[in-house]
Amino acid sequence: MRNFFFIFLAIGMLGCAAPPPRAPSPSPLPTSSTVEIVFEVSGGVGGQYAKWTIYGDGQISRQGRFDSEQYVAAPEDVRRLLDDLYAAGFFDLRTEYANVMCADCFNYVIAVRDGQRSHRVYAVDAGQLPAEMRNVIQILRTFVNAF
Repeated sequence: MRNFFFIFLAIGMLGCAAPPPRAPSPSPLPTSSTVEIVFEVSGGVGGQYAKWTIYGDGQISRQGRFDSEQYVAAPEDVRRLLDDLYAAGFFDLRTEYANVMCADCFNYVIAVRDGQRSHRVYAVDAGQLPAEMRNVIQILRTFVNAF
């Protein structure tokens, strides 16, 4: 009888599959209150300056050399901008691309905080920035040029 019990137990264990592994919990999506994107452009022949601060709720401020303005975008547009920056690999960029001295080049400071992480990149554009960095700059220029 005792052997029967062990055989029954062994057969029962063979027939039971292990439960599937649990998928990791997805990280929470950034909320509009946790997103902040800063895009600062300075330099060029005319000494341009503009600092754009874009918030997840759609509030946008632009600080120029002598003026400032406020704008409002749809939060979905800001979310799409953040998704484009993720896709472009912004968080994988080095923190500095400034190994040149250039009086009339454009200087960029780009900082992104999504609620989970933050990353800041400084770049001097002397025509030799890597494609990934140029792509990030183009994404941001296209967004702010709409205002």
